[in-house]
Amino acid sequence: MLDQLVAFNKKLSRLLSWIGGIVLVLAAALVSIDVIARKLLNVSMAGADEIAGYALAISLSFGLSFALFQRAHIRIDIVALSMPFKIRAVLDLIAMLAFTVFIGVLSYYAFNLVFDTFSNGSRAVTPLQTPLIIPQSLWLFGFLLCVFCATTLFLAAIVKLWRKDFGGFEALIGVKTIDEEIAEEVFITDSNNGQP
Repeated sequence: MLDQLVAFNKKLSRLLSWIGGIVLVLAAALVSIDVIARKLLNVSMAGADEIAGYALAISLSFGLSFALFQRAHIRIDIVALSMPFKIRAVLDLIAMLAFTVFIGVLSYYAFNLVFDTFSNGSRAVTPLQTPLIIPQSLWLFGFLLCVFCATTLFLAAIVKLWRKDFGGFEALIGVKTIDEEIAEEVFITDSNNGQP
């Protein structure tokens, strides 16, 4: 059951990371068009920078969970990989717990902000006068999903450790080995027909 939940969360995180990436590219295109229009036509699209800011915040929160599943958050790999498995496992669990708590605290304050925005009916003080509940709710959703994914990963890792599935534990929350990094790069290159 926990493994299926982790697999579902991974798929959802991948989808949201794609959506976040597309939103970010569209925002960059909008800002580029605005800059070119200002330079060549002396016309400005009101709110392009505001929309880009929302896109950046939303895409960041949407990408957090996917980075977690890819084990892409920053760690001191060279030190961790040189340690015995038992020490590494304890450090991985502590790191995962610390990450979960940190994102949880961040989500708590984000929730308070969204709740205040909703209670006050706040709008952006810009020409668009965007109801802030829209971008902030999407931003909060990304954080809450990350908390949920981190919690399920932490619990699944403990279960794998309990069952002595050390390879499964490493695959969930362990530091990527050099061989795993190379295998990913080779797969990416192969899937692009030899083009890096």
